[in-house]
Parts: sequence; C-alpha cells; structure tokens
Amino acid sequence: LQHFERGRLHGHNIVAVLPGSAPEQQAGHVVIGAHYDHLGHGQTGSLALFGEKGEIHNGADDNASGSAALLEIAEAFATLEPRPERSVVFVWFDAEEQGLIGSQYYVEHPRFPLRRCAAMFNLDMVGRARDGRVAVLGATSGEGLERIVLGAARRNRLDATLVPYMVPNSDHFSFYRKKVPVAFFTTGLHADYHRPSDDADRIDMQTLVRIARCAFDAARTVAATAGPRPAWHEVRSAPFGFMALELLEGLTGREGFGKLARALYGPVAGAVVLPSEHGLEVLYVEPDSALAEAGVRAGDRLEAARGGLLGSRRHALGGRLGRLRLWAALTGPPATLELRRGDRSLSIPFPPRHDAR
Repeated sequence: LQHFERGRLHGHNIVAVLPGSAPEQQAGHVVIGAHYDHLGHGQTGSLALFGEKGEIHNGADDNASGSAALLEIAEAFATLEPRPERSVVFVWFDAEEQGLIGSQYYVEHPRFPLRRCAAMFNLDMVGRARDGRVAVLGATSGEGLERIVLGAARRNRLDATLVPYMVPNSDHFSFYRKKVPVAFFTTGLHADYHRPSDDADRIDMQTLVRIARCAFDAARTVAATAGPRPAWHEVRSAPFGFMALELLEGLTGREGFGKLARALYGPVAGAVVLPSEHGLEVLYVEPDSALAEAGVRAGDRLEAARGGLLGSRRHALGGRLGRLRLWAALTGPPATLELRRGDRSLSIPFPPRHDAR
C-alpha cells in the first residue's frame, strides 16, 4: 500500500511487482494500471439525474471494469513461463476521480525509477464497448508501441482504434508528463457515466475479456525482452472540450462534434489545468497552442484573467470546472493573464495575436 494525503483526502495506491527474469536495474520494467476509486454517494463529480441524488454510485464501468481486468492480467502474468525479462508493476490507483491524485503521487514516488519504465498501459472504462470496439489513446507516444497494440488487437479479434490525441482524462497522463510511453484502453463515455445506473448488468463482458487479453498481450510483448525502451514522442493534445463532447456523443449516439469543439474550445486548446486554493495550476501546455505562444508554461499558476480570480479546489470536480472557468475568462475580447512563476508575478496579454486560436 502506498499511502498519500492531499488536504483532507487520505488515499492508498495498491502496488504489486512481478520480478522479471533479468534484474530490474538492467532490464527496466512495465507498468499496468487502473484506478479503483469512484464517487461514493455522488458527493462530488456526479451527473445523477433528478431522483438519483445520494444513491450509491457503483462505478461498474468506471472503473471496476479496468480494476477487474488488471486482476486478470496480473494472474495471467504470474503463470507465464518463462517469465518476462522486464519486471511488471501492477498499480491500482486511488483518487483518480479527484484529479489523477493517486497516479500523480505514484510518478513522484515510483517503485522503480521511471527512466527505466518501458511503457505504461492504462485501463479505464473498458466495459461498455460499442459494436465490440475499443479506443487506444496515446500509443503514438512510444516508438513502435502502436504497432504492438494493433498486433495484439488482431490476435485477440478486437476492433481497436488508435486515437491520434493525448487526453488528460485518466492516470496514463501522469506517466506521459514524465515522458513515459503510454497506451490507454477505453470504450468511452456513455449515458450512465458518473450516475448510479453504472451497474454490472450493463457491462459487455465478452468484449471486456478481449480487451484484457489485448492489453496483456501488448504488455507481454514489451516486457518480454530487455532491449531499449520505446523512444518517447510528444502527442498532440486533444481539443480542449474533448471529454465533454465525448459525453455528448455517448448520450445522443451521434458523432461529428469537431466543429463544435473548434468553436467552443479553440481559444485554450492544449491547456491542462488543475484548480488549487489560489489559482489554476498549469500541468501541461501544448507546444503550438495560443497559450504556449503567449508564454504560459507548465508549472505556472494562473491567478486571474480579465480581473477575475481563477480556480477553487473546493469546486474542482477533477479539474474540469477549472478548465471551463479558464475558457470563459479567455474567450471574447483580449484578456490579460495574471500568473505566478516561482516567486515572480507576471502579466501576459492573451491572445498573443488577433487571429490566435
């Protein structure tokens, strides 16, 4: 158990290690993860409809599906003969719903140095496949990793789609920020997301089994031999409103909200922020985005825009509300961003030019 605290939050990551046949110091390791927390009675983060308030949110898909798959994958690895050369680290993360807190803590206190981590495979919401399909995000972050994932999908008769974006919506992102190649398996959002109706009888068990086998197959390929780890590549950030629009697709069954994404979220595409007590902590800025061009960097704290204060941990909702506040503050006429960088206070005009996205 890996205990961590954040304010009044007390969490525990669960970490298990299967030693490789070669010493970890020489061969490195692979991480396979899933988060096991959910929303309790929906005190925060719930999308419960009228009449559902206060009910238990079981989270069968989010993320009992990923946690159960990880248990099966760990059992499969434990029976392998011969054992992979690389060690395999299995992590069940806590406090993902509060803003990836458990995985952020792990990457700051890893079981083995992350510079020796060949890849991280994440399973989050893998139980509600549409037409037997699974999306795999971030696989282009590792040289050759997408080929490994697609090969594993074919061998397990799984329809896998590689998404050419990086999305900061689950624990893989904590590893990606540390320049670890990642592959995030998910079947996407749906009408029961963060509601009490996310129950076990709605899980597509047959596809869930194939996804677990695919992730195991891909991770086994990376872990099998102790060659150089896949080279890390930066992946373009998804449009800013990717998660909200994916939810809309889940509710309506319709696709093609890209135009709406550009219209609503273009001004701050590429920014990933987490609300704190005194502003919005900038976790990541896409290199070619308008915010990057204006001079905003990862590690900055955005304190105000157009005279209005930004951020509040009490209403963080995993950072989503903070991002919406940032969007609302920056759209429209030019704004001035007030930010803190270390012990300095800075004012930055935004957007950097009239035709900025």
